[in-house]
Amino acid sequence: MIINGVSTLATNLTSQESLTSTQTKLNEAQNELSTGRYDDVGLTLGGNVARNLNWRVTLSDTTNYLDTNNQALSRADALQSTLEAAKSTASNFLNTLAGARNAQNGQTLAAQGSAYAIDAITGAVNVTYAGQYLLGGQNTATPPLNTYQGGAAQSAFNSAFQSYFGFSKTDPAAQNITSSQMTSFLQGPYESLFQSGSWNGNWSNATSENLQTNIDNGQKVDLSANVNETPIKDLMKGMVAVQDAGIGQLNASAFQTVIDYSIGKIGNAIQGLGETESRVGEAQQVVSQTNAKLSSMKTVIEGEIQSTEGVNSAEAAVRVNSLMNQMEANYAVTGKLAKLSLLTYI
Repeated sequence: MIINGVSTLATNLTSQESLTSTQTKLNEAQNELSTGRYDDVGLTLGGNVARNLNWRVTLSDTTNYLDTNNQALSRADALQSTLEAAKSTASNFLNTLAGARNAQNGQTLAAQGSAYAIDAITGAVNVTYAGQYLLGGQNTATPPLNTYQGGAAQSAFNSAFQSYFGFSKTDPAAQNITSSQMTSFLQGPYESLFQSGSWNGNWSNATSENLQTNIDNGQKVDLSANVNETPIKDLMKGMVAVQDAGIGQLNASAFQTVIDYSIGKIGNAIQGLGETESRVGEAQQVVSQTNAKLSSMKTVIEGEIQSTEGVNSAEAAVRVNSLMNQMEANYAVTGKLAKLSLLTYI
């Protein structure tokens, strides 16, 4: 009769190997339970690894586009609010002008209203969103519109007035300015102050090119605006004329000429701001439609990845539980074996 050899060491080693194997399986199962993916995705997918990598690249790009687009939409919402605030200020000023045109203290009312409106518009168009100036075009780091009062633009106006009429805007001689003279000044030297060269030199720090937002692969939209556009210039033309064209010194005829000029410019500005709002709104619709498409694509790709790389969480939990029980049993057996001697085994 042959008696098989029995070794406590061999038994212990076998138990430890079983324990190590179970520990490895438990680690894999716990990893799958926490991540929701196979522990070794490459092994599971085999030849389909490249396909899934392409899915993940597309998913990353899609997610980035969605994030960028949502930020752009929020920025556009802030821009729309700014444009609406400018329109509101302009409308209120228009009412002031209409009331001041024939009022006994009309020149005082108009001057006060224009001073407030200029400050309000300057503050509105110099608003920032996420640290960037909304109406600076591609220059988002600098306030787009310079302060008028005491600035280069007012100095340019004072020089133009002095040069054309031969006296300063505060000179009592302004009372002798005729309606036709004021019309010629406003339509000539005054308008030239708002041409590109003077405007960019005295008023604006913005670029005339707006930011383009890449909302999808190869698709860009313009969700921006800048102070170099006609509506902002018209606003300032209408307001500055009332502020500085000899107001307070003018006779009734010349004063009404200034008011009529200003009313025309402010009316054009309100219309232009509305058109800008519409343009930005149409671009927002395009972005929203693109986001809907991208969101659907993202859902599909995530579903494909989940179906090929994902594990059943319920099954993974059961497996973890089972392996933990097995580990506990292995530890218990190993502990008992450690207490055995060969004599006890025999």
